[in-house]
Amino acid sequence: MFKVRTEHIRKISGWTSFSTVAPGASIARSGPSVFSWPGGTVVPSSRGFRRPAAPAQRGKLVHHVPRDVGWIEVICGSMFSGKTEELIRRLRRAQYARQRIQSFKPAIDDRYTADRIASHDDRTLECVPVAAVREIPRLLHTDTEVVGIDEAQFFTEGLVETCEGLAGRGIRVIAAALDQDFRGEPFGEIPRLMAVAEFVTKNLAICVRCGNPANRSQRLRGTGDTIQVGAGDAYEPRCRACFRPEVIGQEQIEIPGR
Repeated sequence: MFKVRTEHIRKISGWTSFSTVAPGASIARSGPSVFSWPGGTVVPSSRGFRRPAAPAQRGKLVHHVPRDVGWIEVICGSMFSGKTEELIRRLRRAQYARQRIQSFKPAIDDRYTADRIASHDDRTLECVPVAAVREIPRLLHTDTEVVGIDEAQFFTEGLVETCEGLAGRGIRVIAAALDQDFRGEPFGEIPRLMAVAEFVTKNLAICVRCGNPANRSQRLRGTGDTIQVGAGDAYEPRCRACFRPEVIGQEQIEIPGR
């Protein structure tokens, strides 16, 4: 038996209830580092005292990210929500960890430079442009551990199957994409990719009209075609209240169902 000191109670109060244990109360010591009293059994740790793991949990590790297996991450949102910026950040972190990365983007996206992923705030990362997403597996090096795909919504066929195949080979796949087209409707294969991904991050921009959170991309010029590559001169982020997909610049277009 030994006496509980006031500072002991303060340390453990965040882990278990000791409302019935007053300073100076006696508790039993059943081992060199295991203590029991009416509030329960605890063991000392670097954070004071904690409850020991339940028997079913002992010897098992809980991973917050997958280990020894591939997986898919999707970063989605509207234009100017920081998708590519976040993609580059994750790929850079992988590089810092000495992991072999490769990044790809659709060849039609040549807004800033043909052979680099580029965010609107001028952050860039070397990449390989491909005409079709099915080209990616054959372009991979044998030691590639992380694959980044920017503007994934422009890949109209085979996106989900390709990403699933890479993840099945033990590769971490990070895809950045618009989740809605200029009509505010699900964009191509991105909803399916989000459904099978282990991690999905939804980014929001700021509505240029009212300042509310924006998850839609207002087309400012061009045609009614679903795919139209553009940047700040062609799109702006809007909230649901300010979003007018039927208006492109000064022209009114017809959108079925609206």
